[in-house]
Amino acid sequence: MQTKYQKFADFAPGEGDPELDSARFKLFCEQLFPKVFPRSQVGATKVDLIFSEARRIRRKSNEKAQKITFDEFFDVCVIMIAKESGGTLTVPSVIKIIMASDGPSAGTVTKADSVKFHDDKSLYTGAQADIAGVQKERKKASAGW
Repeated sequence: MQTKYQKFADFAPGEGDPELDSARFKLFCEQLFPKVFPRSQVGATKVDLIFSEARRIRRKSNEKAQKITFDEFFDVCVIMIAKESGGTLTVPSVIKIIMASDGPSAGTVTKADSVKFHDDKSLYTGAQADIAGVQKERKKASAGW
């Protein structure tokens, strides 16, 4: 189970961190338990309260801790997720869902649309054309010559 935890902790910038921050924990909860933690204000609040409880326990030993280790995750978060489900999940079923996961998915990443004046460098003018190396032929009449 620690390898599944580590996949979420390593997701995105700052890879190699053995600790889980609030954003990665939210991603973990939303992807693995979407019915318990819907993508709404209510779901986000539930996730924040669980993470805060785990971090409170961590701060007993490290006052400035902003992240949680696997021990806090396993001892607090798994039990709290089962409680937040309203009885639909037990601790063993939460562990089973975690073990069956493949880790975080970047399927919710937004892909930028193409923009005519940004993507087509031949339409650049002035200083941006010089920076991009676009050679434009000047017409004498339009250049004021």
